[in-house]
Amino acid sequence: MELGKYLYFIFAVIFFVYIACSVGYLNDSKVNCLQGPDFWCLNETTELLCNFHNKTIDLCGYTNKRCQIKTGDDFCKSTPPAQQQPPFEFNGGLTGVDDDYFSYYILSLYWPPSSCPQRYNETTDLLRYFCSPYTDLDQPGSERLVLHGLWPTFSTGGNYQGWPQFCSSQFRDWSSCHIDGDLCPWKNTSRSDFSQGNYEYCLASENVGDCLINGREILEPERERLKVLAPGYLNKFNLFINHEWTKHGSCCSSTFRHNISNYLTHMLDLADMVTRPGSLTYQHIQRYAGEKIGLGYLISVLNQTSIIN
Repeated sequence: MELGKYLYFIFAVIFFVYIACSVGYLNDSKVNCLQGPDFWCLNETTELLCNFHNKTIDLCGYTNKRCQIKTGDDFCKSTPPAQQQPPFEFNGGLTGVDDDYFSYYILSLYWPPSSCPQRYNETTDLLRYFCSPYTDLDQPGSERLVLHGLWPTFSTGGNYQGWPQFCSSQFRDWSSCHIDGDLCPWKNTSRSDFSQGNYEYCLASENVGDCLINGREILEPERERLKVLAPGYLNKFNLFINHEWTKHGSCCSSTFRHNISNYLTHMLDLADMVTRPGSLTYQHIQRYAGEKIGLGYLISVLNQTSIIN
């Protein structure tokens, strides 16, 4: 694998982080219903156990591959291309799940030279959530693995397959921040490949407050750490923190006392812990920038706790 410092390849490291396993307080039947991949073939029993009735089965893999069949048995009984991937290959989220229905966290990091241009243009590159002026060549955010997010995830027996997203709690229902919500005035007039990113950009640029985070209040206290540990969070419209909180943070919000600042600080602490000099990722990734390293070797030194894609 070429870790060329300024070559553009896709590189993400995802760590499994067991920091607050939220299913511990659920009864056995609810724990069982969260075990995949059978979970994704929802039926009356699993929907009842997990209170998932009529919830939206979301993306087949990536944001531009949306499922046409979205709920319950219809999804399981349908065949490609209607759902674009068969259920056992499904890789996507369940929208509108209750807060704290998940099995473990994933800490997701990325390598900025693979994801961002050498010079970030705020006009043409705005929908590159990963990027900001601090990912530019020779800037502090371009020298190490940096934070993407902390993602609540369903247990799938080793298959990275599904997660809750845009969740609801006693304080707030964030499901309208998903592309199937009705908040964006551009939605019905846009091109056919209108994506979640386009939807969130619309909400931000039109100042639709339902899904917008107070960036000054949340990001400013952490600005210096963000430049190094999470430079993508410092782009225009606060798109990254808006996205990470509404999609992922909303699903573990009670863990962080429904406080977005707590969520961000905790993510930065974790990112610092696993990327600082002396850490495994530093020793085996950052210090070898521009050289070649065996992918199997890299996974082995990370103790099989990561997925690299």
